[in-house]
Amino acid sequence: MKVDLHTHSTFSDGTVTPEKLVKIALRERVKVLALCDHDTTDGIESFMNASVNTELRAVAGVELSVSWNIGTCHIVGLNLDWKNDELQSVLHEYRDGRDRRNLQIIENLRKLGIPIEVDDILKNGIGEAIGRPHIAKAMVQINAVRSVDEAFDHYLKKGAKAYVPRELHDPMTALITLKKAHAVTVLAHPVHLKITDDQLKMFINQLKTFGLDAIEVFTPHHSDEQVMYYYQIAKDTGLGVSGGSDYHGKFKPERKLGMYGKLKPIPETVLDILRNG
Repeated sequence: MKVDLHTHSTFSDGTVTPEKLVKIALRERVKVLALCDHDTTDGIESFMNASVNTELRAVAGVELSVSWNIGTCHIVGLNLDWKNDELQSVLHEYRDGRDRRNLQIIENLRKLGIPIEVDDILKNGIGEAIGRPHIAKAMVQINAVRSVDEAFDHYLKKGAKAYVPRELHDPMTALITLKKAHAVTVLAHPVHLKITDDQLKMFINQLKTFGLDAIEVFTPHHSDEQVMYYYQIAKDTGLGVSGGSDYHGKFKPERKLGMYGKLKPIPETVLDILRNG
């Protein structure tokens, strides 16, 4: 049975709508699928509705970006009450901060001679979580760069010419918010934390006291060796094991629903965190 607990739609930085995501999952014979758009749940209702009267079990999720000095840190919430007032309040804060950041990036690009407009960016996303991928796509469309990768490498990635840091909550606040929405909480792709083994274990144990339930182990971000390593970390710290393709559609075409690494099926056992959550 194919399962996937981490995917994205057009409501954040994916290229397929929630409805199309369901159709692809059914075509690929995925039986359990979680939509975890970045910092928004606006696509969940369409996603859940599209799965009605199908063989697909749709799981409501979200992926929260949190403040982190070195690499990146994301917390996924699964099987959550996505209409929870406190969760929605935090997501509105994220959206407002993202909007302010986008405007500053646009201003920085203009100072660098790239005449980009807000409308150029908005047409590349139908949801509210507009961000750097949409800016990058707009830059390609106005012929400022040749590719999305070039836009990030020269202008948008951390440390690049037009980069602006985001206004984010810390990981503990994110966990508390997600637990109030009755979510199963997962530390996403931990390899991107960019910390030592000892620091990782201390950090995970700290997160556990704030409600962390699982570690995302089976992900295309991890090598086979890293999968084994993070699996053992999860077991040593008494946490569950999650997995997902981090599917984004055409933005990252090498990723397939229900698969991790070099197109290996995500183990069905990751569903244990939903049963136990």
